[in-house]
Formats: sequence, structure tokens, C-alpha cells
Amino acid sequence: MASIKAVLKDKRKDSTYNLKIQIIHKGKAAYIRTEYYLFKNQLSKSGMARSHTNSGIINAKIHSQISEYEVKIFQLGLKIESLSVIQIKKYLISERSIDIGFIRYLDQVLSDLQEKYHASLKNHGKASKSTFDNYTALKRKLKQFDSSIEMKRFQDIDSKYIKNFISYLQNRGLDNGIWNILKDFRAVYNRAVTDNIVSSDYYPFRNIKVNSYRKEKEIRVISVPDLRRFFKYKPTCSQEEIAQAVFQLNFLLIGINPVDLYHLNNSGGEVNDGRFYFERSKTSVNHSIRIEPEAEILLSKLKGESKLIFQESFKDAKAFRDAINDGIKLICKKIDIGSFHLSMIRHTWATIAFNDLNISESIIEFSLGHKSKKSLAWKYYIKKDRSLMDQANRKVIDFLLYPVE
Repeated sequence: MASIKAVLKDKRKDSTYNLKIQIIHKGKAAYIRTEYYLFKNQLSKSGMARSHTNSGIINAKIHSQISEYEVKIFQLGLKIESLSVIQIKKYLISERSIDIGFIRYLDQVLSDLQEKYHASLKNHGKASKSTFDNYTALKRKLKQFDSSIEMKRFQDIDSKYIKNFISYLQNRGLDNGIWNILKDFRAVYNRAVTDNIVSSDYYPFRNIKVNSYRKEKEIRVISVPDLRRFFKYKPTCSQEEIAQAVFQLNFLLIGINPVDLYHLNNSGGEVNDGRFYFERSKTSVNHSIRIEPEAEILLSKLKGESKLIFQESFKDAKAFRDAINDGIKLICKKIDIGSFHLSMIRHTWATIAFNDLNISESIIEFSLGHKSKKSLAWKYYIKKDRSLMDQANRKVIDFLLYPVE
């Protein structure tokens, strides 16, 4: 007789494991994925989830599923002796009900992402909520489109349903937003297939060309004259003073992402030999930027009580970014230049480097901390010299702040 129990398997980068249903038959094992992820200490030896915000729900769901599988195995009778463990797994999966609701599953994914965010924040001092925010936006749009979405099962969401959803989004004037929403919709469905929540037979995206809804983004850059005016502006209040200083520091640090700037010299970054060493939140690439003299002055000005800058004044990186952007808009309005924000700095730095200073594209990508190029030479054979990006940044700074008349 085959035996079944809940186990943890397949460790992820965040140190959680997928909670799987293990089948053992004739000394061999097979595993059925579930949608749940736990840390190693969150599953007892008896296969019970513990110390998790949804322990009760997880235990009820998993042990109900195990009971259902055990009944189905019992119904096989003596036939089971002629089956391999893989054949038993396929039998159990093929018989599985797919009545779970899409929103119910999405809520579980959001709960897992939230727990992952807090764990990363606790263990590493930094975390990104972008996927959580994107999936939350997807849920909101679906509820606006379909008042009965809470009742929809996976098999109710077919290609016709998605096409109607696309028409709804188009009628509301969304542009590139359609692509963002669809790719997240597809990602959640793909995850459900991987988690064995729904069979790929029901997959509704086969005839939906998601990438056809992607629009080329207009690269928003700040003109050099406007940038110089912003740098030279004399603030009239503390909000303007802080916003200007953070904006200037961001530019001097090659348009560092606000999330990474917020966490610098916390557990998310380290200062050594006049450089910042950190892992980019967006790409997980280890990066290093030299601290130029102009940046040193700003760092002294912005120094907080316990952090590199005054991060303790904000509850998280988003609050920090939003507050700084509000101050930037205030300055832009006062000096009558187009409104801009922190995310435009990277594009502006790169545009000046390429168009005005003839710096190569590869050095610009290296300076921005992009993932390695696909070429084997770049990935495996070239030892990168960071002095090249230091020189590039120095040229951009000198061009902006000390123009030759």
C-alpha cells in the first residue's frame, strides 16, 4: 500500500520550501506540489503547519487533500501493486477537483508574498513589494470588471473571458497598463499550474498574444538646462532642501534606485574604501559605486541618527520615495520647469553619458548595475574594472556641474 504525507521540498531563494504531498510506493517517492510555501521550522514532524499566519487554513486544506488521496488509493485495491509511484501520482492528479476559485488562490499568493516581504525585511533589512503591489492591482481591476469574480473558478476563466477583460481595459483608456496587467494575470495562472492547482488543459492564454499589448515606453529624461537649474536652486523650506539634496545624491550615485538608497548602510548596504557595496533590489546584482566628493557633502547633510541618511523618518522605502518626489515637484513648479521625479534620473544620467560624452553602451550598462550581457565573454571571461564606471560617472558629474564655457 502506498503511503502519503506532507513534506517540505525545493528550497527557494527566500529560504522557504514548497509544501508537497509525498507519495511513497515500493520504496520510491513522487511529489505533488501545493500552493503553499513554508520555512523549515514551520512544519512539524507530524506534517502540521505551525507558526504561520495561515496555519489553520493550510492544515485543513492539505490534510483534506491527503484524506481524499488515501480514499482514491484504497479504491484501487490490488491494482495498485501493478502501478509505479509515478503512475499513482498521475492517477491522483487526473482525478483531482479544480473547484478552487481564482481569487481565493490569488489571495493565498498575496499572503505568501506579504510574509516573504516581512521575512526579507527582518533578515536582510530590505525588501521589494513590487510583485505584491502588481498582483493587488490585478485583483482590483478584475473586481471592477467582474462583480462575480469571487465566485469564478479557474475553468471559468477561458480565452473569451480574458478577451472581454482586455476590451474592458481598452475602453477605459489604458495603454501600456494593459500589458502590465495581462502579464501579471498570466503569471498568477502559470503559478497555479506549477502548483498543481489547475490542469494545463484549461490554460486560457494559448491564443492570447500578451506581448502584442506592450507599448514602447517613451524614455523620459530631464534636459541638461533644467537639470542645472534644479541643482542651482536655493530651497526656501526644509521639504525643498531635503528633496533637492536626495535628488542630487541620487544623480551623483548614477541614479541609484530609491529602494536601494533608502537601505544603504543599513543591513542592505555597506560603505568600504569610499564606495557603496550593495545588492540591487530590482535585479539582485551585486553593485558598487564610488562616493564622489560632492556626494560626501550631501551625505553629511542628510545623515540620520542611526542610518546613513534620515531613513528613520519614513516607515518604508515607498514612503521615502513618495515624500522626496513631492518635494521635487514643488521645486519644479516654483522654477517653472517640467515636473520630474527620481525614476527619471537613471535615464537622464545614461542619456548624458551616451549622447554628450560618447561613453560606450557597455560601460553605461555596467555603471547602472544591469544584469550581465548574454555574451559568454562578458559573463565568464572579462574581469570588470570598476574604475571605468568611476571615470564615466566623474565625466557626467563634471559635464553637469562644471560646464566649460
